[in-house]
Amino acid sequence: MSGFSLAQTMASMQSHTAALEKEPTPLPQQQQQQQHMQASAARGATGEEPFTFLARTLDKVRTMILAELPATVWPKVEIEARLGIFCHQGAAEDERVFPAFPGVGVIELGPEGQGGPPTRFFSGVTRGAFEQMKACVAGLGGGEGKTVEASHLHEIVYTYADKRRLRCPAQNPGSGMLESKRKILDINVALPAASYDLRLTVAVENEEEGVQGIMKGWESRRAKIRTSFKDLLGNSTLGPWSLDFTCVTTLEGDGGGGRGRGLDEESTEVEMELEAEVLAGWLEKGGEEADKETSRLASRLLDTLKRLNPLEKASPGNVLVPLMMDRGVGGAAGGAPVQEALRQRCGAVLQAAGGGGGGGRHMKFPGTMPVNLCRKDVATVQSGGYWLAEKTDGVRYLLFVLGGINNNQASSYLMDRSMAIFTFPGADGLGQALPAGTVLDGELVYNCLTSSYVFLVFDCLFWGAEPMVGLPFSQRLKAIHAKVLPVYEQGKAGGMLVPGKHLPVVGKKFYRRMDIGKLFERVKEEEGHRVYRDEGCITSYLAYLGLGPKKEAAGKEEVEEEDGEAERVWPVRDCLSRYYHKTDGIVFQPDKPYQCSTDTSFFKWKWMDTVTIDFAITPTPYRVVCGAGAAGSLDLTRQIRLEPLDLMRLRADMSAAHCRIAELGFSVETGFWTYKMLRPDKTDPNYFTTVCTTMLELAEGMEEEEIQYRMMVGEAADDDWGGQVGRMRRAAVGWRLREVEGRKKRKKEEEEGV
Repeated sequence: MSGFSLAQTMASMQSHTAALEKEPTPLPQQQQQQQHMQASAARGATGEEPFTFLARTLDKVRTMILAELPATVWPKVEIEARLGIFCHQGAAEDERVFPAFPGVGVIELGPEGQGGPPTRFFSGVTRGAFEQMKACVAGLGGGEGKTVEASHLHEIVYTYADKRRLRCPAQNPGSGMLESKRKILDINVALPAASYDLRLTVAVENEEEGVQGIMKGWESRRAKIRTSFKDLLGNSTLGPWSLDFTCVTTLEGDGGGGRGRGLDEESTEVEMELEAEVLAGWLEKGGEEADKETSRLASRLLDTLKRLNPLEKASPGNVLVPLMMDRGVGGAAGGAPVQEALRQRCGAVLQAAGGGGGGGRHMKFPGTMPVNLCRKDVATVQSGGYWLAEKTDGVRYLLFVLGGINNNQASSYLMDRSMAIFTFPGADGLGQALPAGTVLDGELVYNCLTSSYVFLVFDCLFWGAEPMVGLPFSQRLKAIHAKVLPVYEQGKAGGMLVPGKHLPVVGKKFYRRMDIGKLFERVKEEEGHRVYRDEGCITSYLAYLGLGPKKEAAGKEEVEEEDGEAERVWPVRDCLSRYYHKTDGIVFQPDKPYQCSTDTSFFKWKWMDTVTIDFAITPTPYRVVCGAGAAGSLDLTRQIRLEPLDLMRLRADMSAAHCRIAELGFSVETGFWTYKMLRPDKTDPNYFTTVCTTMLELAEGMEEEEIQYRMMVGEAADDDWGGQVGRMRRAAVGWRLREVEGRKKRKKEEEEGV
């Protein structure tokens, strides 16, 4: 278990401020970005489409069973799919076979691995992922019409060299049922687009009659605590695949002496098993019916996999091209003049925002940065003029429009937080459509409907040569919808931006604080992710901002006539093609001038399972640091430990991307840290102050209901959230007391025979 102690960290900081060893020098940032993008793009076309693979594999399994096993054995056949990680066998350090690559399909591993050395399968998931997956399934089909049923099992299992195992109930661990399990087929599946790989196993299980005591010579003793979930309807939430979540404590064999000789090893395992009745019916079907059932089984297995082990669908490497500073290195050429011009524009932004300027060589990213929302900040938001928006799960960029450089035509560029520069499809056309000098703040996000990226604009820093940073946010927001987007649409109509061949530009939707309910209504759960889906008419939103004749009355849209013509009502698909992407929280934007760097009045809130911290990590030897101002860095290696499975993923990702900044999450429920992803767009880890405020955010644990309730109060003085929660807690205790008394009364009546 990895814990975080503030006292320990402060002591560690004091001991390291005097002298810290110098951090390993990373590759030049442009080279890192180029390698990361090229590797990601190279992987993008590999692998097989998941449903196609699963359907083909299940058909192969069915054919094998029918051809090689007699019908009398069919009732004893088990088909299981287990999550885990495949690593190169024999390597000095366990490292996942494939690093993370969004958009890559399924890759089947042969006996000797995928064109490499043999692989080893590490079954299980991290404890943090285990609890999150389990909670996700436990929340399905709740209420009166629930479709998922949970059951629990606690047993002790002894395994022997002859492939037999003794299963003893925990309440009677001295004896149990003896059975043998013979593997028929293992299908090893690498899933580079997900956190975990998959092993599909076909086995035959035979149970011997009678109760057997513990025999000497066991190889391992496994204590299992299992929670199983089954679909009550068979074709609704989970379908024909039951789910087992098992906590396993393993002790090495006794060597014939009756006592274990090894240390306990703990693991958390997740497996899906095809229901026996469904398997029997599938084997008995033939022809077209069998094919349909195979497709159904593959589809439901994939649905469950996506819920537990989400597949990332795409990588920015398919869209962006790094701008290299020297010709012949790769990427877009001619970068040096562009880099200098962009540094000057960054200096202009800083100067206009009152933060200096000059465009020096060591300039930092000028974009504003929010701080974590804690309970002490809620009153500030309630009392001030704030705009709210969903916190998009994308990659942050500034978009610059530059006039002709070196007699070339105007173009546009993206700059990330590491100051790396990229070009993109339609960059020249966008540069010709928007006035030179324009600077937009936004992020690159993946649209789940169109399966493509869009640039989501959430602020306008310069409109041409006109600085906007000194204006309140409400005016900058109107500028996006009244200036930027109309001119962009004119560029599309005029042929400068060809449909399907340019990066679409979309304006982010912001809402007034009291309308936070509208925002949360648009957040849905899909395939293990939270997504923001907005089907609302865009013309109606312009009226919400005071920019058009379209109005809302009593929550419904009304069309006003102007010169005998109605305003355009946007089709749902057009709206979703703009707003259908992953989200991980809410941002609270103050209605004041733009502030470069950290803005302590600009807040962000995230669902607890998405709260993360960016650390600089060295996997071998393991070392974790955060930023510490003048001290350089603060060593947190003792406080922040990753589980072995996460280290396997981290090593593979770092080997492929040459990036040292990793995003880690922390589970308050389990006390474990979890590796999420690399951050090639960053060169520095979060500072120690950010680490502390993030841990405070986790400790406070403000959930969605609290945020929504407290944002809808009129003034801070009207906030009675604490009182409401206290009353409900007391009511819950009262209900439980009445329930206990009622149970006692019923028992007494039964005993008295009343």
